[in-house]
Amino acid sequence: MSSTCALPHGGGSVNTRDHDGVKDGVQERGLFGDDEKQNCTGQSQLTQELAKGGLWGQPRDQRVNYINSHNDEDQDSPFWTAYNNTVASIEIDLWLYEDGKGINTSSCAPEEIPADQTLLIGHDLNDLDPRRTFKKVYLDPIMSILNETTSRPKPQGQHGWNGIFTDKGAPGETLLLTIDLKENTDKIWEALVKEFQPLFDAGLLTSFRRKEGATDLTDGYVDIKPLTVIGTGNTPYGKVIPMNPRFIFKDGPLMSIDEPIPNITNSVWNGNSDDTTPIYWHNSISPTASDSIDKVLTLGLTESLKTGYRTAARLAHDMGIQTRWWGIGTAQLFDAALHYQKEIGGDWLNADDLAEAVNFEKDRQREASTECLSTTQDSD
Repeated sequence: MSSTCALPHGGGSVNTRDHDGVKDGVQERGLFGDDEKQNCTGQSQLTQELAKGGLWGQPRDQRVNYINSHNDEDQDSPFWTAYNNTVASIEIDLWLYEDGKGINTSSCAPEEIPADQTLLIGHDLNDLDPRRTFKKVYLDPIMSILNETTSRPKPQGQHGWNGIFTDKGAPGETLLLTIDLKENTDKIWEALVKEFQPLFDAGLLTSFRRKEGATDLTDGYVDIKPLTVIGTGNTPYGKVIPMNPRFIFKDGPLMSIDEPIPNITNSVWNGNSDDTTPIYWHNSISPTASDSIDKVLTLGLTESLKTGYRTAARLAHDMGIQTRWWGIGTAQLFDAALHYQKEIGGDWLNADDLAEAVNFEKDRQREASTECLSTTQDSD
């Protein structure tokens, strides 16, 4: 059996495919389970009221930290810092290496120079090192872990597989790879698809598949797997939307999540050039949405800003879309930034200092548990 997520714009429905041992693929639960109503989880009241679980309504696991490692390639140990902190989302900035692009390879041995059309990691163009490829820094260690966990004879995860966090007690948790394409070209998109196609073929990537004969773009189901790829930055939604099956998703614009996708109509996927029906954001396209709250840097979190941000979060949650805020990651405002993100309905903490963000989450949960225990004792 499968359950259906609530949808804002009619037409289609997103189901999750069920696996052996799973009673319900989608559960309408709080971010940390049913006990959230007792306020014992450290969730802000707003998030408790709005959130309906993790991605596509899946229940969240308290052993996992729902934090996005912002610009993860800048960590002292990319991938591993996030993994060791059980962080469930890793943001990676990608560029395309092309012969003659101007990237300095003078210090590289011949065997260290990547092939043309290779994906490199780095926030800015001058950060690029031909030896720091996406495959070497991220995909190789990820596959090393998954090759071991997925080969175990008895899958422990609720979806019928052992994922990246199996040895951390959360075998059914998917790892988000949030890919920020720093260039807007067909070549980098093609390189991205080429890199991930073998992982999809191996059954490792979450995908959305439209039903056969579907006349609505959103009429299909999501099959959750160990890795979920979500494009940000210059990831072209004109390429993401027609994919079927879709194994690369697109992070939506949180502050305009209820508006039609710009310059995109049904013709991009159904082949009918006369079909100018607009396409709205939907959790089969965008399981997450994010936006900047950098205005807080100059204005503070005014009531007006707070209302606007909360309204956007509410709309996204009503659409079954998870939220993330970014834009105030300065060290001086780190603690305030984390509090702000939760106060205005952020499902995923955006953070550079992962250890501090993990401690922040644990402290909130500990304080909430203490408060709940005290309240319970008082009522006795």
